[in-house]
Amino acid sequence: MMLLGIIWAVFAPLLLLIPMGAIYLAAGWITALSTKKHKIFFAAGITLSVVFFMWLQASIKFDAHCQAMGEPQIFEKQKVDGFFLDDSTANSFGMRYLQEEGFLWMEARSIYNRDGFTRYEVSPTGINQKEVDKLTARIEVKSAFDEDALSSTTRLTISDMQSRKVLAQAGNSYFKGGAVRVVLGAWGTQSCPSLQTASGSEAFNQFYHLAKQTLR
Repeated sequence: MMLLGIIWAVFAPLLLLIPMGAIYLAAGWITALSTKKHKIFFAAGITLSVVFFMWLQASIKFDAHCQAMGEPQIFEKQKVDGFFLDDSTANSFGMRYLQEEGFLWMEARSIYNRDGFTRYEVSPTGINQKEVDKLTARIEVKSAFDEDALSSTTRLTISDMQSRKVLAQAGNSYFKGGAVRVVLGAWGTQSCPSLQTASGSEAFNQFYHLAKQTLR
């Protein structure tokens, strides 16, 4: 399935040959298109114009979505050794906070007990974990994922669990290509922050390392 997904993402624009062919055949009655070359240019022009217009409409909406999401912001820095990670991938991808970001411990929702929590601690032999009934963390790092027909978005919020004061926030969003994603594949996608620009790469690094930059 993954291989098929990669093939589709790369070669999806070849699907445009289907509507182009249909328009080419339907253009036979237009007397102004007297040659095969004219019919090909006509079919290609109509198809690409419609696809581009539909993609552009969705892209403009995505740009507005990115503007509303805003740049990564750190309002207040604190220094802590650990925190509560409210994230569905805490027991897998979330381990990067202990393995790469320099934190000594982390608490997360238990995957075994819906009302309990798991505490992960760095030790000389690796990462130890134990089930706990209550949280001891003062800081919360919350990852919220939202998806619709236009895009998929991850928002990070770091806050003080006692005062509920927001210390930092950032977001990362992926544009799927709109209504014409099926025929554009990877060629119709975008992201914000955009990794194609220096400022976008810097903003993405701020998003990815938001906890470290705020709490270490």
